[in-house]
Parts: sequence; structure tokens; C-alpha cells
Amino acid sequence: MSAIFVLLLTFFSASLLPAGVADSNLVHLGCYSKDTTGSSSNEKARVENGTSASDFLLDLWFTPRASNADDTVESPQRCVLACQAYSFRYAGVIKTSSNGLECMCGSSYGRNREGNCDNCTNNAAEFCGSETAYSIYDTNFKVPSPPQQIMLLQRAEDSLQISWVRPLAPNGHLVGYRITAQPLFTYAQVWKQGNTWEVSDSLQQQQFLIGLLPGSQYNISVRAVNSEGASSPVSAVLWTKIGVPDVPSAPKILRQNRRTMTIRLQQAHNTKGPISAYQIVLLDNPQSYFIKVDHPVTWNESVNSGYPYYVAAEFSPEDLPSIFVVGSGGTYGRYYNGPLPPGHWHPSIGVVSSMDGFVKTAYSISSHDQHANAFIDSDSSLERVEIIESDSAVVKALWIAIGVSGCVLALCTAVYVILKLNIFPKKRRRRTTQQSRIENHQLTSRESTSTSQAYSINEEHAEAYTHMGFTHDEDTKGKCLKKLQQVWYVPRNFMDIPSQDEDTVPLISKGKYGPVYLSSLRTNATPVSLYSVPASYFQSGADGDISGSFEDPEKLFKDLDDLVRMDTHENVVRLIGFMEDQNTMLFVAEYGGIPLKSLLLQYRQPNEKPSVNAYSLLLCAMNIAEGMFHLQSYQVIHGQLAACNVLINELEKPKITGFGLFASNPLTETLDFMRWSAVEQFQNRCIRPCDIWSFGVLLWEIATLGGTPYHDIKSEDFPKRICIGTRPNQTEAIGDALYQIMLYCWQLDRDERPDFSRLSCSIHELLPQSKNNLFLSQALNHPPYIHQYEHVNS
Repeated sequence: MSAIFVLLLTFFSASLLPAGVADSNLVHLGCYSKDTTGSSSNEKARVENGTSASDFLLDLWFTPRASNADDTVESPQRCVLACQAYSFRYAGVIKTSSNGLECMCGSSYGRNREGNCDNCTNNAAEFCGSETAYSIYDTNFKVPSPPQQIMLLQRAEDSLQISWVRPLAPNGHLVGYRITAQPLFTYAQVWKQGNTWEVSDSLQQQQFLIGLLPGSQYNISVRAVNSEGASSPVSAVLWTKIGVPDVPSAPKILRQNRRTMTIRLQQAHNTKGPISAYQIVLLDNPQSYFIKVDHPVTWNESVNSGYPYYVAAEFSPEDLPSIFVVGSGGTYGRYYNGPLPPGHWHPSIGVVSSMDGFVKTAYSISSHDQHANAFIDSDSSLERVEIIESDSAVVKALWIAIGVSGCVLALCTAVYVILKLNIFPKKRRRRTTQQSRIENHQLTSRESTSTSQAYSINEEHAEAYTHMGFTHDEDTKGKCLKKLQQVWYVPRNFMDIPSQDEDTVPLISKGKYGPVYLSSLRTNATPVSLYSVPASYFQSGADGDISGSFEDPEKLFKDLDDLVRMDTHENVVRLIGFMEDQNTMLFVAEYGGIPLKSLLLQYRQPNEKPSVNAYSLLLCAMNIAEGMFHLQSYQVIHGQLAACNVLINELEKPKITGFGLFASNPLTETLDFMRWSAVEQFQNRCIRPCDIWSFGVLLWEIATLGGTPYHDIKSEDFPKRICIGTRPNQTEAIGDALYQIMLYCWQLDRDERPDFSRLSCSIHELLPQSKNNLFLSQALNHPPYIHQYEHVNS
């Protein structure tokens, strides 16, 4: 009976062993002398201070119990079990002066020479070390221990940036980390499957997790991976930021007089976050304004200050009525529903989404079309709007009248053409016909040259190219098409486009000519940026004037020409192709990654170990200089060179953007590049040496980890100060040689400024002694980053 009890106890104990342990049999690996050059506490201190892998993957340093004089174990078996519990690969026992056994754990062994060990007193078959040597045992736990902690650095609508602490027991060389993001809750109608990232081991232990859903809850787990496998995960539940709600349906006008308006409302659906409230907004001439989301205007403010809109009511989602009378008086939420002021007012409904301190609002599109199906009947005291039903007798009569009128017009046109052809002499007709053929032949030749070659390669695709957004103005359209003959025309089914799926194609910035979206190629899931240009930009009127354009189209043609004729460069964002969608041209560019400005500011965050080194920062600056040399070799002037216009991809390669067609601004603000501008730019002269000046400021920005240039000068005083010789100061982090390069860039005589080839070589010469030219320490006080000095409200 006792034998059966022992077997059951052994089986139960083995089942409680952690993952990665094959069995609990002791495997003695040898006897090694105690390290006399440093104590185990020193080893642990080296780990916690963030030394390299070769320093802390050494021998035994971890004590599985509280450190005190009585901290002993009864046998090697107890020590092995204790180290297994902490996921260490090796356990070691050594005799104390009182003949007890001290237990230590580690991920490797054998650094010191072999020593002499004694047999255990209680079991002569086991070794219990000696006072000068450890007996080393294999716990058979081969995979790493889990990373110790997940921390959220920042979050966006479609991404999270996390960091984690290195595992306590790597148990060999760490290959990297496996990160998974599993959705737990989302407001989207279609759930995405969990994403996985494989990250190499580095000093930073941080990662951007992109491609997530807005306003969604994710279980983020991180596993450490070595050559034997992956550890158990450490997890954290995190939320992404909410996105701008989906645009709701516009209210329907039922009745209206001079003081009130009765409207029908519909519940909205939001796939990017919760619906926290509804706002009823009235707009006067909605084509000529935009609503300030951060400043909802009340009825009193609109009447007294002349705002062309105001909020009449606010409802919680469960209290939204289906029928609402605007102007009936009373207070709804925080807003007074006053009578309609004079004007031509249009109703709109706003969807307010708020979560974790973030608030996003979207409004329905209001226009004169809301009155398109309405019949206005007014007398001396009342103006009434009645909705005409689509099946009424009046509508049927109108359709019949339109059809009859159309047939009569067509018949008259046909008679006119026949009569006109018969009254011309045959000789005159032949001469006219001959001239027309000659002119048509010349026009057709030019037209085929500019279009057929550009798109013939795409005829094999199911969705062929059509000129939906262009007029037949060959002078305007032809210039653009000729420049795009060498660019890939991307078929529509190769990627998601804004008109097809607004959820998977988010709006990320405001471009120079139109909105900028984030999408991906369906063939290989490569993220791309879509720069949109309205088709009306290319249209011309009969008199040759550009209609619907907000800038000279020659600027667009020059930007396209710069992108098409340039060869690709690894440090410059490249144009991949273009496509047409409804009334918009979409130019597809590679997605460069995270702005350098954001990474520099993240490097300022306190950490246990340096997150970036001087060599990598100077190498980044050198690569930027090489990319700018490539641009200037094609006579391209950037004009807005700054850290916010340099993107860092997953390979830590900088890519220059923000020039020409790729110029863009955040959605709610406009970037202010005044502090990066050369002296001559304040005289409205942007020439090639201006980019050299801006590069010097960018170099200072890199050295200060994202500090704001001239942070002690107010924006209104800046032009005067820069013209009298004020330059960015040499901070304690900037070495003399590096600062001298900056001063060369800021020469008042632009002919004395070095070119980018010289700058690249000069920075390359600093790389071997990078630590002596750029000093990075958490003890340094870097210049502050002042957001309002680098942005202006849109």
C-alpha cells in the first residue's frame, strides 16, 4: 500500500513541474570553483543595470530565496526544484561554513575552472559542492522565462507602442520575441484575426503594433524565444484610441416654417468606438464653412456673434427621438433649442464618441439636396415645406411631361441636322470634310501618343482604365498623362481604396492636394500611402481658365515630373504607382514608417538601459544627408526638411518625405517649419542652399532627442532674431566637431554652405568616435519640446 502511495505522490509532483521540464531526475553536470572576483549580488546588479548579453549570461547569480545567513536548502533536489520554479536552466549548491547548503540559479555555467566537490552527507550518491566550489545540476528547463512586464508607451487609432523587460532567465542566446495581439472586444462589424510580430533581441525591447482596429480591446502577449523554443507569455489588456465615427445619415425635413423645423432622425452605427451622444446641429449655407468640433456653438452665440451654425440639442444614445422639432424652445442636454434665426438653415446630426479621455465627432453631410424633393408653399405668414411622395400623381405627371419634351427636342434636332447637311454645296462639303480629316488625324496622333502607351499594359486586367474624372482638355490632361507613362497603373482590385472600405483605409493626414489615406497592397500586404488629387484639379473651362483648382496646376505637374524622373533611393520615399477612383486620382507611395520626431521624443523616456546610442543617431543623420544629395542631384528642393518629415521603417532606415506631392500635415493641425527656415526664406526665396540650413537644424534636433529649435524665442520674435545672427545653442550633448558641422550649414553666405555630399562624408568621419561627438545620458537636460512652437491650429 505504501509503494502505491509513493508512486502516486511522484506522479503528482511531476505533473506540477513548469513547462519546459522533462523530468525531475537529478543530472549532475560537474563541479566548478566559486567566482572570487565578484559576488552573486554583483552579477545581479550587472543584469539590472542593463549590461550586454555576454555579461549576464554567466554562471550562477540568482538566489531563489531571501538573502540572509540562514538561507539554506536540505538537498540538491530542493535547489533544483526552486530553480525550476523560477525557470532557470541550471542550479548549483555550495556548502556554507555551518555545513548547510546554499542554492544559486543561473542560465549558464562553466566560466570558472573545475573544482573539487564533496558527496552529500545524507546521500553519498549526490554531490553537495564544497566551501570553494559549486555542484552544478541541470533543471532541464530549456526555454526562456517569460518577459517580466509589458508597458504601454503610446497608442493611436490603429496602433500601439509597447515595451517590455527582458526575461530574468534567457537560458541561452535569445533569438528574439514573439508578440501577439488578440482582439477581445471591438466596435467593428467584422473582427480581424489576431496579429503576430517576430522581433529580434535588441537593447530597446519595444515595438509598434500596427494594423489594429480603432476603439478595440486587445490581449497583448509577449514571449521570449531562444534556440530551444518560446517561453510562456506575459500579457496585458490594452485599448486602441477611438477613431472618428462613421458619417451618419442626414436628417430628413418633414415640415418647416419661419420659426421651427420638424425633422426625422435615424440611429447611427459607429465601427470605430462607442456612441456617447447625439447632437442636433443647424447650419446656414453649409457649403462655406466647417464645424469646429472643439467649440460647439450654442444658439445664443450664433445669434449674437453671427456663427453660421449652432447646436440645438444633445441626446444620449438611448434618448434620441425619431421626430424632433427644431426651434420649439426648451433645453436638451447643455443646449437651448431656440427659434430658427433668419437664414436658410439645414439640419445635421452629429455622432459624439468618447472613451478614456478622447473625444471624436462626425457630422452628417448637409446640403441643399435636403430640399430637392420638397414643395414650398408660402403665404403672408407661413412658409411650409411638404414632402412629395415618390408615387404621387404630381411626380408621375412631371415624368410624363419630361419624356414628351425630350422626344420633341430630339426630333427637332434631327430635322435641323438633315436640313443643314442638304443646303451646303457638295464641293464645299468635300473641302470641309478633307480639312476635318486632316485635323482629326493630327489630334488623334497626339492623343494616342499621350494615353495609349501609358495604359495599354493594363488592358489585361478585369477593371480597365477609364478617364472618369477628366475633361477633353489635352493641354491640361495631356501634360499629366505624359508624365505618368513610366509609372505603374495600379488596378483597383490590387488594394483597398477609400470609396470601397473606409474602415480599412483610414484617413491619416491632409496632403498638399487632397486627403492622404493608409492602405496596403493585397498581393503582399505591403502598407502604402494614398495621396489623393481631385479630378476637378485637371479640368479647364472653355476659356482655358482652370476651374475648381486651388493652386496653379503647373505645380502639380512639376511635382509629378520630379517623382517620375527620379531613380529610387533607399533613403527617399518612392512613388509606386497611381490609379483613378471616381473623381479622384490616387498616387500610391511606400509607407515610410514612424516619424523620426516621434522616435526621438520616445528615446527621452526614462528606462533601465539606454534606448539609443550615438552611433545609430549619427548613422541616421548620414543616411538623411545621402537621401538629400539624391534629391538635389535631380534639382529637387525640399523646402520643409525636419525630423517630422523623416520616416523610420521597420529596418531602422530613414526615408525622406514631405516634399512635392508628398507634403502633408496632421489632420487637426498644420506643421510650422519657420524654425527650420534659412534667412533667405524670410524674403520668400526658397532655393537649394535653404535645405542645407534646414539639415543643420535637423542635425541639432537629432542630437537633442527631438528638442524644439530656438525654444527660448517666441514665434513672433523669431524672424528678427534669426536675421541678426541667432543660432541654436551648443548643448552639453553636442561635441565640438558635430557642432562645427551645424555651423557650416548656418553660414549667412549660402555659397559657403557645404553640399550634402560633403556633409555625408563629414558625419561619416565622426562615426568611429561617435561617443566623443554625441553624448547621450539620462542625466542630461535636453532642450524642451514645445508643441505649439512647431504646430499651428488649422
